[in-house]
Parts: sequence; structure tokens; C-alpha cells
Amino acid sequence: MAVTRKELIAQIKSDNPFITNQELVYEVVLPDLLSGTLKGGDKISQGKLGSEFNLSRGPIKIALERLEKEGFLVKNEEGSFFVRSIDPYFMGNIFTFKRQLDLLATSQAIHDITPEKLDGIHQNIKEMKEALQSGDFLKFSECDMEFHLIIVGVAHNPLLKETYQRYQNIFRFASISNMLDEHLLKRLLHQHQRIYIAIKNQNAEAAKAAVDDHYSSLMLF
Repeated sequence: MAVTRKELIAQIKSDNPFITNQELVYEVVLPDLLSGTLKGGDKISQGKLGSEFNLSRGPIKIALERLEKEGFLVKNEEGSFFVRSIDPYFMGNIFTFKRQLDLLATSQAIHDITPEKLDGIHQNIKEMKEALQSGDFLKFSECDMEFHLIIVGVAHNPLLKETYQRYQNIFRFASISNMLDEHLLKRLLHQHQRIYIAIKNQNAEAAKAAVDDHYSSLMLF
């Protein structure tokens, strides 16, 4: 059963009793953006959030400005916040950036992958396939992100890992906005399988081709 907003607020406060009000608002609103509950063009009501959190508009505005700075929201001239609609230019920038990170991570990890990590990637692909079969786009995007994070972890590049983790939410946000077609998801699953096989066989050329095809599918869809 889905967690209610009230239950989520209580859980976050329980896990972190010293969380600031603006951080609390951020942590509660962000999952709605990543799950697609809030969609491109939706207006964020500061008054409604104030009532839900029993807060003044100060902390609410700070939290929304942070989400704006991170690329999730846009603000109009009147100061109202809206969920960003993922236009081709924005998506192109995000996926071009992520592609470069994935190419670097794959090339560095390909010779260092352990049997345990290979098993983790294989299990991840199985879960991705199950998510596709059940039409669970959110789960598919979670598996997609975990797939690449495993590879980034194997790369033993602290700067690469820190960069990927810092931007992983905006990567998921862009992906969720794009993952609404079963044919696209089937292609993405196939390309993840190709990346896995290339890493398993330590074939750098095949891995690069699979990563390139992965992002070509996202950009051309």
C-alpha cells in the first residue's frame, strides 16, 4: 500500500530528528517528482505545502528554489513554481552528460569487474525485465540507475562516482519523463543486456557500441 504524505513526513522526521524544515520539504517533494506523481507543467502550490507541513512560506520557498536550481522546477515571473517539462534541449544536455559518464565508467570497469559484481548486474537485468513485463516504469528506472551505479562503483574512480551520485536524481527525472513506451523500454533492456555481455567478455569496443546505442534510443525517441 502506498505511503501517505503524512506517513512519509513522520518517517523522515523519525529517521532524522534534526532535519531542517526546508530539507524536510525537499525530501518529501522530490519522490513525487521522481515517480512521475508530479508531471511536467504541474503547478506547485506553496499554500498547500504550507498547510501540509504546518510551515510558513519561508522554508517552503527555500526547498522549491533548491529543486529549481537542481533542474526539477521552473519559476515564472510571478514567482510561482512549476514542474519542468522535459524539452528536447534539456533532455539532450542531460543524456549527453550521462553518456560521457557511462562511457568512462564502463571503460574503466571492464577489466576490474568481479564475478560478484557481474552477478549483481545479471540480477539487476532480471529485475528490469520483470518491471517491463509488469508495466512498472518507476521500477524500471530504478533498475536502470542501479545498473549504471554498479558499474560506476567498479570503476574505482572517486570523482566519477561522486559526480554520478550527485546527479542521479536529475538523471532519473529525465528518464521517467521519457520511459512511457513499451517499445522503447524493450530496446533499453536489450541494450543493457549487451552492455552486460560486453563487460563479461571484456570487450571494450562492444561495450562502447552498446552504450552509444542506449543513448541513441533515448535521444531519438
